[in-house]
Amino acid sequence: MPTGVRATFDRGWRFVGAHMGWTTRLFVLAACTLATPGALAQHRSTPVDSIVLERTTCYGTCVPYRLALYGDGRVVFHSLDARDSTRVAHDRVDPRAVMQLWTLSRIADFTDLPDSIEGTEYCRVRMADNPYATITIAANDSIKRVRDYLGCPWGPYGLRQLERAIDSVANSRRWVPDADREQRQNTPPQRRGGTTDPQPHEV
Repeated sequence: MPTGVRATFDRGWRFVGAHMGWTTRLFVLAACTLATPGALAQHRSTPVDSIVLERTTCYGTCVPYRLALYGDGRVVFHSLDARDSTRVAHDRVDPRAVMQLWTLSRIADFTDLPDSIEGTEYCRVRMADNPYATITIAANDSIKRVRDYLGCPWGPYGLRQLERAIDSVANSRRWVPDADREQRQNTPPQRRGGTTDPQPHEV
């Protein structure tokens, strides 16, 4: 994304973020991105094979699971809890919602992020015993995977919101009842403007 356009998105992100919740903010930005004729044409023609979110355990009560959304709207939830590893759930969502997630990944510059957030400028401070969230996107005949350690207080803002958006679109909380509480426990709170404050890990 050109520097001027990136700066415009950043300013818009901060302004909208100051007045709306994260879900509304992301979908407003996605709608704006798809508003131009060129973007609409690309939206119709860009194949998204799958978007996968995988969350791990932590020192506390984090529930590990794998959540896959496919381009045709299929949703597959697979528990990764050792006590419940055979539990699999299936559902469907509107395929346009999957495309919208892909658009959000572009807004977050997902393909330009490092493969692992640990050991980079995004993780100069590291809090122990937090879970990992890994997103894998297969689209345009390529695969990009980013492993995010949620104990990095200054992790990429767009990436963290994309993680939540995937959960929201698939409504994963019905399969992991305490998912929202656990994510609040283990994800450092975001400040306006895309930064975060280091907070002690809650167990």
